[in-house]
Formats: sequence, C-alpha cells, structure tokens
Amino acid sequence: KMSKEKNVLNVPFMQKLNTKFSGVILIVVLTLLATTIGIFYFSAKNMIVDQLANQAEDVAIKSAEVVDPEIFKTLQNAEDENTDEYHDLREKLNGIKELTGSMYLYTMRKTESGDFVYVVDGSEYEDISHIGDIEDFNEGYEIVYNNKNYVGDNIDKNEWGITISSYVPILDKSQNVIGLLGVDYNAEYGYNALNKLRSISFIILIIGAVVTIVGTRIGAKAIVGPIVGLAENSKRFADYDLTVNEIPVKGTSEIGILTDSF
Repeated sequence: KMSKEKNVLNVPFMQKLNTKFSGVILIVVLTLLATTIGIFYFSAKNMIVDQLANQAEDVAIKSAEVVDPEIFKTLQNAEDENTDEYHDLREKLNGIKELTGSMYLYTMRKTESGDFVYVVDGSEYEDISHIGDIEDFNEGYEIVYNNKNYVGDNIDKNEWGITISSYVPILDKSQNVIGLLGVDYNAEYGYNALNKLRSISFIILIIGAVVTIVGTRIGAKAIVGPIVGLAENSKRFADYDLTVNEIPVKGTSEIGILTDSF
C-alpha cells in the first residue's frame, strides 16, 4: 500500500543526512567563494598600494634633485628661515607639492643626539614645521640614512590625512647622507576605492551565501529526499507496517530502480 504519512525516523536535525549534505556543500562553496574574493581583494589592494607608493617615490626622487646640498647644510636653526635660500627652497618644494598632489613635502636631518628634525617644509606658511622641530622616530628615516630609499607598504590614516610615504636621501658631493626628503602622498582616492571594494566583496559573499543555502536545500531535497524516503519505508517494514510512503523518483538511476521496487 502507498501512504502519505509523515517522517517516522525521528532523526535529530543535526544528524539528518539532509543537514549534513547541505552543511558540507555550504562549507565547501563558501570557502571557495571567500578564498576567491579574498585573493581578488588583496591582489587589488597590493596593486593600488604599489601604484601609490611608486608615485610617492618618484615625487621624492624628483624633489630631492632641487635641494642644493651646500645650501641645505647652512640651514641649521630658526633664524635661517629668514634667508633667501630658505624661502627659495620652500617655494620650490611647495610648488612640487601642489603640482603632484602630495599632501606633505619636507626635508629633515638627523642630529648628533639621534633625533630627526625638520629643515625646510614645503607646506603653506601657517602649517609648516620649523627648522629644528623634532619628529617622532620612524624606521624609514634610519633606512634612508643607510643611503637607501624608503617606500611605505601601506596606506596610513591619521589626524594629518590619508597618505602613503616615501623618503629618499639628500647626498652631498661625496655621496654622504646629510638629510632626507620626505613625501606624504595623498592616498585618499586609493583608500576610498579599497573601502568600496571591501564593501562590494562583502555583499558578494552574502549573496553567494544566500544562493548557496537555497541551492543546497533544493539539491539536498532532490538527492537526499529519496534516500530518506527509502529509509522510512525500510523502518516501516521492520515494524511490520506494510504501508509505505510514495517516493516520487522515476528513471533508470540506481535510486529510481530501488524506489520502483517498493
């Protein structure tokens, strides 16, 4: 006899074949999706950061060429800010800053006590750091004093803005490092692009999760449903109940042939 009776197996939800099948498929698909999105996001992030870093380094290298090392050596204290040499260099740096879209462009030197102090700052007059103003330690400064260019590997966001930095050495005629030129390049566009990409990636992951859940539920019902039906009918037979649930599977597959036998 055929019956439309409900489930007689009483299997806990987490132990059901349907639940396990759906869970495995969901985990596999979401893992693949998250991995793919993660690889894409970090590849895009590295590309954007590298592009901004290279631009910052190019600006620093070109800017260092306008610094006369002999004049740079003479700028030692705040009184030297009144000299024509100081004003001329500051105007040049300010012009480069405006032309290249840099947020800050400045020169520094290392003192005998190991502090790093500003020399000529290319900012507007109301915002400049004066000769002798001490800056917080930065490992990039030490790298430059070993006669190497420094390029930031990340976008920094702080009270001064959203930037990526590069520092290059200022050399005298003997190729000795007498200071550094620093560029804090405006990275707001890249930062906003990464935030937008992160949001889009998250939305795609959520949509993928929903689609996967719905798809696995439908797939599990189609694949696991007949097996559950056979288990229920077998349980009835074991209990000497000859009424069976109709299992709507037709075809020449193994499950179709097995259900037809009932």
